[in-house]
Order: sequence, then structure tokens, then C-alpha cells
Amino acid sequence: MSTRILIVGGGYVAVWAHRAVHRRLRRRMRRGEVTTTIVAPGLSHRFHGFTGEVLGGVLPPQRVATALADLCPLADLVDGTVTSVDLAAGRATVATADGDAVELGFDHLVLAAGSSDSQFPAGIAEHGHSTKNPVGFEELRRRLAEPWEHMVVVGGGLAGAELCAAIAERFTGDGRRIHLVHSGDTLVPELLPRYRGLARYVRRQLDGYGVQVHTGTAVLKVGETGVELDDDTSLPADLVVSTSGQRPVAIPGTEGLARHPDGRLRVDGYLKVAGQPRVWSGGDVAAVPHLVSGRPSPANALWAIKHGAHLGRNLARELRGRRPRRFAYLGLGRSASLGVGKGAAHLYGMPFTGWSAWLTRAAFFLIYMPSRRQAVAAAGELFAAVRSRGRH
Repeated sequence: MSTRILIVGGGYVAVWAHRAVHRRLRRRMRRGEVTTTIVAPGLSHRFHGFTGEVLGGVLPPQRVATALADLCPLADLVDGTVTSVDLAAGRATVATADGDAVELGFDHLVLAAGSSDSQFPAGIAEHGHSTKNPVGFEELRRRLAEPWEHMVVVGGGLAGAELCAAIAERFTGDGRRIHLVHSGDTLVPELLPRYRGLARYVRRQLDGYGVQVHTGTAVLKVGETGVELDDDTSLPADLVVSTSGQRPVAIPGTEGLARHPDGRLRVDGYLKVAGQPRVWSGGDVAAVPHLVSGRPSPANALWAIKHGAHLGRNLARELRGRRPRRFAYLGLGRSASLGVGKGAAHLYGMPFTGWSAWLTRAAFFLIYMPSRRQAVAAAGELFAAVRSRGRH
């Protein structure tokens, strides 16, 4: 009798969880004793670490998208979306890309569908653009290549700052205006209060690009030609991008699962959903407790990779009759690219900026790209960008 593992999603958690299981149970998978089925729309994994480099024209768009078939050996792949699950019966209903509805059984379920773009502010879904959703990302990339004069980026965290810097660097001297709107009093709050120097560095780089930063005000509504702010002013905008938040994807049938106040699933230190011995989760959809603080670990790519790898190892341990191990990753730090050679990072508590930070970030991202072929190609393209910068 085969043990069936169903993985919902094609992001970091899904890929690294499958690979961890495959690495440890390869022989059993080849004999059909253990199977993994991955359900994801498009069956393509997107590496979000270099989003800014793609939008800034440093890397081609194909560099951050890799077919799941190339990343997940021996996995059964289903192009579609899980529309409901029956946890008691161990069944999931899938709407496939062909328009069919199929049922898949499972013995272990991995909920790794990640998050979707926030629907706030009002009008963002109709008139804004996305960097997380693949279709929305391609639409934004296409619009950037067309004529535009004014862009508004909503959200002043590292993601918003990186996006502004990448696009401003690409269009330097073109007379285009980029506005960054942040409801907080200071930019990049995830760096505060400990790394105020890094926060100031980020602000200086944006000022140097001519990005107009608006703090202490929020976007109330996004329209066809601009945005309305809560201070009774407005900004013209041909393009609006929100980086102000994500919503965990909730699958029908999981409503009764324990959740954190922010909507993420409550999981224990072993990456199991609370009260569910055969349901696992990690990444944006899960509130994974930090080993030391007990608070939910950050929702970003590196943490999702670590969640997925540990989840897969624990799943394999259980199938071997061994006890799972507690998730003990403590984090490395944070980093951001603000243009070629302009980085801001802290690693093991040590802050640094400029070329050293930019190169460190690039090296880490290349290491964690799931495809070696893509990583080698990206390394060459980043080196070409560095050489081009040197000539100028």
C-alpha cells in the first residue's frame, strides 16, 4: 500500500519539501511505496528574490521561472488548483487547467499555497499591478515597456524600496516620476529600531534616484489615472503597484483549522498544523514559531525554503518510523538591492552597505535558486551588469 503525499502549491515550501522527501526516500518512491503529488497552476516555480532585477532589466524574465518537472524528480504533477479538501476522508478536489474536476486521495497533506496579493487599498485589483501573481507580474513588466510618466508604489517596506530603486535605475534620466507612499512615519520598518543606519541608507538611495517619498499617509483608493491619499491629496499615476501586504491562501475545507490572528495557520515546532497529525504547512500561509522568541517567523523566501526543507525531512523521518525534529533555524538577516552595487544588509547582526552588501545578497540568492542551470545563467548576467556599471 503506497503512502500518498499531496502538496498544494508550487512555491518554495512545495519544492524544498518534495526534494527533502525525495533525497531520503528515493528508493521507496521508485518502487511506488511513497508518492508525492504536487498541484499548482501552471506547474512553474517562480523565484521572487530577483524580482527587482527582472523589472529593472538586469535579468531576463525567464531567469526566475523554472518548470516544476525540472525541479521535482519522481513527483506526479497536476496543473490546477485545489478547490476543497476533506481532511477526515483524506481527499482533495482539484480544478484542472483543462476544466476538469478530479479527486485526489492523500495520507499526508502539505498546505503550501502561499499568499495572494492584498486587496487593499480599494481599486488595487482593478487598476493596480502585482509582483507576486505570475499573470500580474507579466502584465506589470509589459506595461513598464510602454509609455508612462507617473508610477505610485504603495508600501514602504524593503520590497517597496527595492521595487522603486530597480525601476528608477532603469529609467534614470527619462523624466519619469516615481512616488513611494508609506502609511508609517519611517521607511523600511523591518529594519527598525536596531538598524537605523541601514534605514537611512535606503532613504538616501531613493532620494538620489529622485523617488518622491510620502510617509505618514495612506492610499485610500486607486483609480484609472491616479490615487487618493488620506490627507485629502491625490497623485497622478499611470502605474500603481502595491507591496503593502499579502493574504494567506485559505482552501475550502480548512476553515476549521487553528489560525493565528493574521490568518496564517497555527503550526507547531515540527511544521504540523495544530491538532492535525498528518497535515503540514510552512511559508506565507503558516505561522511557524521561532525557536527562541516563540513569535511567528518572518514571511519571506529564505524562511519558506527552510520551512519546506525541514518539513520534508520530518515527513521522511515519520515514514521511516522516527521522531520528527523541532524547527531550529534562527535566521541569517535581511538584505535589499537598491541598484547595481547599492545594497543594504545585516548578517548575523552585522550591518553593511554598498558593494559588499549587494554582492553578498546576490551570492545568497544564487545559492538558493532551485535550478543550478538558472543560477549559473543569472550569475553571468549579474556579472555583465557589474561590468557595464564599471564602464559607466
